[in-house]
Amino acid sequence: MKRFIIVLAAVVFVITMFGSVFASDTSNVSVSATVSNTCSVLAPMTIDDIAVDLSQAGPFAESTSGTVRCTNGHNFQINVSSADVTTPTAFIGGTGVSGFKLKSGTDILNYSVISGGNVNSTTGVITGQGFSTDVTIGITASIPVTGNETAPAGNYSDTVYLTIVY
Repeated sequence: MKRFIIVLAAVVFVITMFGSVFASDTSNVSVSATVSNTCSVLAPMTIDDIAVDLSQAGPFAESTSGTVRCTNGHNFQINVSSADVTTPTAFIGGTGVSGFKLKSGTDILNYSVISGGNVNSTTGVITGQGFSTDVTIGITASIPVTGNETAPAGNYSDTVYLTIVY
């Protein structure tokens, strides 16, 4: 009987010591991620040297384009403003925003900024294509003859601010 108790004690000891090594439990790990809506402008745009001959019919215009990258499928708009157009106005594809002024000292040339490229012609909405695909944004500066007939010769300039709203 002593032998039985010793063997039983040894078995209980072994089960107690090593039983937890063979135990298992399962737990779930929840994983989540949020992709932010974001945009970036890849390069500044410049419109240089619009040739203006006020004896001609006009308007006189030059264009440039730039690229924007935004979260895939996310809609954004571009607002345009300047020192003289202080309320940012949404670009609507193919239409212009007027009230801009090119300046040479105190002399002024009135002009409009017109959007192009991938800007929707009804809503102004542009859809992001992801950060590996450029979305082209076109911009044209258009100087009419009307309203500028008495502008003296000179070099005129202005800075237009494009703000991406997303």
